[in-house]
Amino acid sequence: MEIKDSPFSPDVEVELGGEKFTLCYPIPAIWKLEDLSKMDILGNGLSEDDFKAMSRRHQLEFVINLVYAGLITKHPEITVAKVGGMLFLRNMLTVQKKAMEAFTASLPSPEAEAAQKQDPLAETKPVVQ
Repeated sequence: MEIKDSPFSPDVEVELGGEKFTLCYPIPAIWKLEDLSKMDILGNGLSEDDFKAMSRRHQLEFVINLVYAGLITKHPEITVAKVGGMLFLRNMLTVQKKAMEAFTASLPSPEAEAAQKQDPLAETKPVVQ
């Protein structure tokens, strides 16, 4: 099944292992990242300070999981092991920046988030019959 492009999540191209891949973060990709990292990213976020507080190994593992989660929508055949095998300390920062660009592009703008909080229809209300 081909995934259609969405104007809400601009795709970001990244080169790994000499191949071009597409990163994007729809909600299921973020859920996958939460599952792999055991963090509530949608609920609590992840600040730069939180990232810096991780051990170096956990930082690297998080970046591998971040890239993997961003690839699975457009490249469902990819595995965490394959992503890990294409990331090296030499290209880690470049790939991490691309992944963060795609991840950030999937988040609502501050204006949209503020408007949603002011819109009473945006709140989830139970249906009463």
